[in-house]
Amino acid sequence: MKIRTNRTWGAGLAALVLASGAAQAVDLRKRLEVSTDIREPVFGEIYYDYHLGHHFSALNSLIGAKQAGVFEIDDPTTEMLLGDLYTEFGLPREGDVAISRVQAQDIPSSTRNMPWLRYGKLLYQLGNDAPTENYLRKPPSTLTSYQEAERRLMLANILIRKRSFNEAINMLKSMPAEGAMANYGVYNLGIAYLQGDQPEEGLARLDSLANQNVTDEEGLNLKDKAALAVAYYHIQNEDYELGRQSLLRVRLEGPYSNQSLLALAYSHYLNKAYAETLPACLELQRRNPADPAVQEAFLLSARVYEEMGFKAQALAGYRIANKVLREQLLQLEKTSLKIDGENWPDIMAPRQVNTEDLDPLNVKQIPATNDAITAGLFAKLFASPKFNEGFRQYQQVSRLVQLLEERHRDVDALQEIAKTLENRKDNLSVSADRQQALKDQYVALIKRWQDLQLRFKQMNSSAEAYTDAASQAENARLQQLNRLGRKLQKLKSAGTERDVRDIQARLDRLKSITLFEIARHAASRDEIFDKLQQSTAQLRLTKSRLAVLDNLLSDNQQIQKAAYSQRLPILEKKINELEVRVTDAKGQYRDYLKNLARSLLQERRDTLTNYLGETYLGTERVESKPAPAAPTEESTGKS
Repeated sequence: MKIRTNRTWGAGLAALVLASGAAQAVDLRKRLEVSTDIREPVFGEIYYDYHLGHHFSALNSLIGAKQAGVFEIDDPTTEMLLGDLYTEFGLPREGDVAISRVQAQDIPSSTRNMPWLRYGKLLYQLGNDAPTENYLRKPPSTLTSYQEAERRLMLANILIRKRSFNEAINMLKSMPAEGAMANYGVYNLGIAYLQGDQPEEGLARLDSLANQNVTDEEGLNLKDKAALAVAYYHIQNEDYELGRQSLLRVRLEGPYSNQSLLALAYSHYLNKAYAETLPACLELQRRNPADPAVQEAFLLSARVYEEMGFKAQALAGYRIANKVLREQLLQLEKTSLKIDGENWPDIMAPRQVNTEDLDPLNVKQIPATNDAITAGLFAKLFASPKFNEGFRQYQQVSRLVQLLEERHRDVDALQEIAKTLENRKDNLSVSADRQQALKDQYVALIKRWQDLQLRFKQMNSSAEAYTDAASQAENARLQQLNRLGRKLQKLKSAGTERDVRDIQARLDRLKSITLFEIARHAASRDEIFDKLQQSTAQLRLTKSRLAVLDNLLSDNQQIQKAAYSQRLPILEKKINELEVRVTDAKGQYRDYLKNLARSLLQERRDTLTNYLGETYLGTERVESKPAPAAPTEESTGKS
């Protein structure tokens, strides 16, 4: 009974093992069926470049794979990725076409959401408020909380510009966000409350943001901006003390320090506290005079001296302001002349860092410049998303021009190589014959090497394996002994059998002695083994060289059949056409950036002209005022 039970358990265990093995085999087949899709490695390489930030390489690979028919035109995953990449490079129409082509299909939210949001960001950065609003009002139903926060933040900014404050407030109040994104939402909510005639709510939001304890640069900048917005509101409502208290929360060295110092000066000036106005103005006068806040501070200090009745100081203040403003106007005109140059945006391009490790079109969005005048003039431009996007696309187009020039040089070099290879056409048949002869010699060497190996193995059992090392005399002796042996066998008969056997034994001993002498002065087995090993290595090297020669010969034959010298000019023509188109696009972006810069320069020119007019009027006004009367005896009370 016990034995039967053990057998039952054994049978059950065997069945379980077989079932488990069958299940594993089925699972393995499923996995193998998935991996047999030839599109997977192609898409894997594209997605790898995409997540490394090499978007230009990913875009080129994806377009090439689609043209080769690897992916269908309505493949949802690749089309969404293609739309995302088009949007990344500032091609909204192409991106919209790719995304719209598959938007109705069943696509995972992780694949759909990011391209959808990136396209909305591009529309927003280009300043197209109407289409951006229409687009952002129709989001996918599965956006993450962070993506939904970004969507609401962009849409709320558009609504604030449209003065639809109530709708913007309702959208921002329930915005799901944390960290920096939440802080931006609080700031925009505060601004919407202030402009929507709900100052208490707005000031509460902005004060909570300005009083936050943050350490990162982005958070500190937003904190300064919130404190400055609160100060502006109080100063506009003539509550100067509260305005000054808010301004004290702004850092003295930060992107909003100049505006806050100017606001602090005006909070005293408008309150007729003229003496308290001067410290902030004098601090501003030590800073970059290209900043409009610094320029206005020069005028304000002169006005303060005038209001205080200090004629000499007021005249000196207006003259200093006039000199500074004239110098700034001169620099502005010089910058205006630079803008007319063909490569004006190039002088503001960022320094290239680690260009070999980056994607060809990975460029910094913010330019690096050490020119204080340029930095001051165009600070407002670089704060504009429209200018930033245009400048980034100009840099990318400029990089494309460089890449096409490199490809043009590559094609020229390839044409020279193709011509050189085609000139060897007559030598190919001769080279092929020589290659075949070398291969035949190699086969003969292999056979000879195999014979040598066999004889080397026989050295342990037979001394005759050493006969190749015999001298001429020893070979003659061996041949003589062999002839004597054959003759002796012919003399063999019934009566002479014993004598023949004795003589044969003597001949064998002589032959053994001779073979021993040959083996004694022949090379040792170790030496022979080393030489065989060297021969083996040389034969392997010869085989590799013959394989390389076969490949070279095959490549040359394929080149002859491909006729690259006839195909490369077609490629060169395409590159020339692309160079013309890309150069035209670069010129269009340059003109676009020039127009934006000229409008800013004209605005600054008008401001500087007005400021200069005020200096002249102020100087004239101060000079025309009568000097204070000298004190008399009556006014002093003396008799």
